[in-house]
This record gives sequence, structure tokens and C-alpha cells, in this order.
Amino acid sequence: MMLPLVASAAVEIEGIFYNLNPAAQTAEVTKRTSGKYSGTIEIPMLISYGNTEYSVTTIGEKAFYNCKGLTSVTIPNSVTSIKKEAFYQCAGLTSVTIPNSVKSIGDWAFSYCSGLTSVTIPNSVTSIGEFAFRNCEGLTSITIPNSMTSINDHAFAGCSGLTSVTIPNSVTSIEYSAFEACSGLTSVTIPNSVTTIGQAAFASCSSLTSVTIPNSVTIVKSWAFQNCSGLTSVTIGKKVREIGLFTFAGCSSLTSVTSLNPTPPSIDSDTFKSYTPVLKVPTGSKEAYLAADYWMNFTNIEEIDVTGVQGIHVDKHQNTMVYDLNGRILPAPTKGVSIINGRKVLVK
Repeated sequence: MMLPLVASAAVEIEGIFYNLNPAAQTAEVTKRTSGKYSGTIEIPMLISYGNTEYSVTTIGEKAFYNCKGLTSVTIPNSVTSIKKEAFYQCAGLTSVTIPNSVKSIGDWAFSYCSGLTSVTIPNSVTSIGEFAFRNCEGLTSITIPNSMTSINDHAFAGCSGLTSVTIPNSVTSIEYSAFEACSGLTSVTIPNSVTTIGQAAFASCSSLTSVTIPNSVTIVKSWAFQNCSGLTSVTIGKKVREIGLFTFAGCSSLTSVTSLNPTPPSIDSDTFKSYTPVLKVPTGSKEAYLAADYWMNFTNIEEIDVTGVQGIHVDKHQNTMVYDLNGRILPAPTKGVSIINGRKVLVK
């Protein structure tokens, strides 16, 4: 039996071009046959053509590519996919609404949209492609949904205006260069669901001052925090067993390293470029660190009680970073165990 052929035709309806799929009665927004889209675009849920109604389900590949005069786009609830390079280099785009119907955002989809200041990614999205928001320099805030399990390569790299990011506890891996060169980033919350921090994931985040790698992480890959020149303290979770090449190279302000694992993680000679920071290790493990390759190079190794440190006074006027044991930022120390400026503190 012969299957019906699926025809596709590019048509213009009220200034927007579509590829139509008559068999499925769906439409994909596509690029103009001449010129560029500009101004405000409101994409409808349904279009009519030739006495047939089509549901608009896709923003096609390169549909708005390099449309520098585009300022605002409203995407309807019928759209499930934003394809590769759909809004690439739309430098004038200041506002985009991504509806709850969208499940995937393609590679390079919003790269170099330097005018975007904030983006909310709905919980329907399960996949954000590589380089999806790369060099969105005006982006100051981003909401990553609980539906995400991985933050892909270069997804937010070069977003220099981004000041803080909260990674939900659905995420298990932060991939290669995911937040590299986010030079305005002062705060990162890494949840206890994350098991791997990828190569160069936070490299050149020069405004980061304190990092707590949660106890769920087992591997911190090469260059992960390289050239984080503002970083003063690092706490390494108790399950970390491997830290890659140059992970903390170029962290010129680093004064304190706390490793909560009584067994020294595997490191390389270039994991730390300087061994002058104070190295704090669990009680009873100093000898193991003194005998471990490259850890032995630290000139000042102190043992601490990682089950709780008492008698710590925190000046309320001090610029203090406080986290709970799941890595969530707290407004102030609370009763029980918190992590304050990279140290576990028991508050009574």
C-alpha cells in the first residue's frame, strides 16, 4: 500500500513565513525569503491556509537568524521545539517568552542575543542544546527548571552580566564550559544532586569568591575553576575522589582550601598552581595528605573537626556566604550545622 506523501511549502501569512506539513496539519516558523524580521513578532497558535488550519509547533532552524532589528517575540503555547540557531545573533532582542509547551531548545538557539536581560525556561524543557545562550552578555538572571538533568557544553558561557545562578537539584552534571567566562558571577549554588563538574565549567568566573563543591560530587574535571581570580576559599566535598589538571590554576586570591574527604583525592601537579593557601583536612587525616602526591606540597596543613565547629562568631556586617548542607544559600546562619565561608559550623 502506498503511503501518502508529506508535502511542505513555504508560505507567508501576516508577515511570518511558515513551512507547512499538510499531513500532520502542523506549521514551522521559518526564515523570510528576503530581508529580515524586525520589531515585535507575535506568533499565533493556529494559522489558516487553503481552507486548512495548522498548529504552529516549531520555531525552525535559523528562523530569526541574525535579525538584529528584532526586539520582542511571543511564542505560543502550541510550540514544542525551538530549533538550532533559531534566534542566533538577534542583538536587539530584549524580550522573549518561552511557553510551558516547549520541550527542547536547540544548539546555539539564542547565542549572541546580547540585548536579552532575563530568560525564564519553563519546567517543560528537558533539553537545552550546546551554546544555547552563549555570549548573551546582557543576561543578568536565568531560571533553570527542575526538569533539567544536565547543563550542556557552553550553554551559558560568556554571559558576563550574569550575577547569580541557582542550579536545581534535578541536575546531575554540569558539562564542559557550561558557565565559562561568566565574569560577573558572584554566587553559584551547586546542589547535592550533581555528581560531575565538567571541564572548564566555571573557568574565568573572575567574580566568584567562594565555592562549595557538594558531597555528591565524585569528579571535578580539568580547568573547572581555572582563572577564577577572585576565588578566596574552596570547600571540596567528602566524596570527591578526582580533581583534574589546572582545576584551580590561576586562582591567585585563593587563601583557604578545605577537603572534607579523609582520603586525599587524586590530583595532578598542576591542579593547584600555588601551595601557599591553608589546607584544612578532617581530623586524623593530616598524615595521609602529607604522604599523598602533590597534597604534600601544601606548606600549611591543619586538621579540623568536619562534624561541627563550635565557638565561631560571625559578624553580621561581614560579607558572609552561608549555605545549608544541601548547598542552598541561606540569608543567615541557623540553628544546626551550616557551611559559613567554606567551613562547617555548628550553631547552637
